[in-house]
Amino acid sequence: MRYFHNEPILHPGAVRSSFTRAGGSIVYCRARRHAFIPDESAFLQSRVRRRPHLRIAPGRIAKLPGDGLSRRAADLHQSLNSSRSARDDVMADFSICMTNTLRFSNCAAPHIPTSKPHKETLIVELRGDHLTITERRADGSSGSRIYAQRSVDLPEASIFMILPELPSHIRDGSFFPALGTVAILAARCGGPRRLRAVGTDKNSGQCHGWIFDATEA
Repeated sequence: MRYFHNEPILHPGAVRSSFTRAGGSIVYCRARRHAFIPDESAFLQSRVRRRPHLRIAPGRIAKLPGDGLSRRAADLHQSLNSSRSARDDVMADFSICMTNTLRFSNCAAPHIPTSKPHKETLIVELRGDHLTITERRADGSSGSRIYAQRSVDLPEASIFMILPELPSHIRDGSFFPALGTVAILAARCGGPRRLRAVGTDKNSGQCHGWIFDATEA
């Protein structure tokens, strides 16, 4: 049998005991439990030392919004302001005469012409968000009238949705119900405005498609 002199015997997770040889006999000493408690502060400090520091250049900080908005929100706000200014420049109220090239089409594909072009004159007016396109007959009288509502403003054009019904506050016996889209292109360098439209209607009892390509007279 092997004896130990002042040599500890360690058992993981158990008590710590020691045996001492004294005069040929074995003396048992009271076991003492030792618990290992990690130093939490040291652990955290080591984590902090390993964490990369986030540094923001002073010039970049100066560009951040001062009112607490995120950069994305600020960019969106700026984009909306740009669109609004473009809308004010391009789509101010107007009343103009336009020469239109009319082509008929099929309701299944209204953007594809199926007839020869026909020339006509239109009176196009914008009042706020409402656009009207009125036929001017050969004798100078007014014919049917299409109504459209502003839907999208773009830097070089504004898009309108043709209305199948009149707004509740408007009464017009010349109203021409239809479905479709109208685009007013911005005038460039003082040039004429241009109108493009594709629509369908069933006012004759059957569905008809048509295409407008009009230029300011």
